[in-house]
Amino acid sequence: MANHYWIISEVLFFNDKHDQKTWEFVAGTGIDLGSSCESRTPTLSEIKESLIDFGLDTNTILSQNGRVEISAINEKGESLWLIFTKVKDESEKINMFEVGRGSNPDLTIDFIKYLGQTYGKFLYYCDAGIMSLITKDKDKDEIYKQMFWNDLTVAQFKLDSSIQLTNRHFFLLGQITKGKIKEGQFMDLTMLGLAKKPKIEVIEFALKRQDGKVWEEVGLGTNELSEDEKEFIKNKGSFAIPFDIIKER
Repeated sequence: MANHYWIISEVLFFNDKHDQKTWEFVAGTGIDLGSSCESRTPTLSEIKESLIDFGLDTNTILSQNGRVEISAINEKGESLWLIFTKVKDESEKINMFEVGRGSNPDLTIDFIKYLGQTYGKFLYYCDAGIMSLITKDKDKDEIYKQMFWNDLTVAQFKLDSSIQLTNRHFFLLGQITKGKIKEGQFMDLTMLGLAKKPKIEVIEFALKRQDGKVWEEVGLGTNELSEDEKEFIKNKGSFAIPFDIIKER
C-alpha cells in the first residue's frame, strides 16, 4: 500500500490541545501549544481561490457525498491533487486535507508555503510517521530533508525514462543527482507514486548524445516489478523530482 500524505492546519491541534495525545503528537514539530495560535483556517472556497491566485489551472474533478477532489496544474505540466472529505459546501472550514497520489512534491510544498502567507502554519504529515511543519519562511530543502531524507538514504536518482530489455532486467534510466549507487541497494519509488522498493540487481552506463551535447546515462536494472508496475513507470516518462536510493528496506 502506498503512503498517504495530509496537510493539517496547526489550528486543528490548538483546538484539541486539551488532549494529552495532541501534545505528544506535535512534540518536536515546532508547534507550540503553550503559546497563542496565530494561524487561521481557510474555507474550501478560499483554498480554491489560492490555487488560482498561485497561477494554477484548477478543476474540480469530483464533488459527491461530501467528497471534493481538485486537480491543479502549472504551466510546466506539474500537477497537484487535493482531496477533501466531509464537506457540506464551499464555506466549510478546512483544517485537514489529503494530497493525492502522484502530486508533484515540489509544487505541493510551494503551494502550502503560499497558502501559509495568509493562513499560517501547516503540518505536512505522512502516515508512515514522517512530518514537517511548513511555514512561509522555512527553507524548502529542510522540508525535503524531514519528509523524504533519512539515515537509510545513500543517494538520489532522477528518472528520465525506462525500458524492458528482452530476456533481461527492467531498467530505470536517468541521472544520479546525489550520493553513490551500488548493486544490492534499493530504489524507493514512493516519490513516483508507487509503494515499491525493488532491489538494484545491475547498474549499466551509456553515453547519450543530443543537440551536440554528450552525457552519461545510468541504468538501474531490477526484476522485482510486476508488469503493471513497469507500465506505470513507463507512463511516467521522466520525473522532475529525484527519488531515493536506500541501503535496506
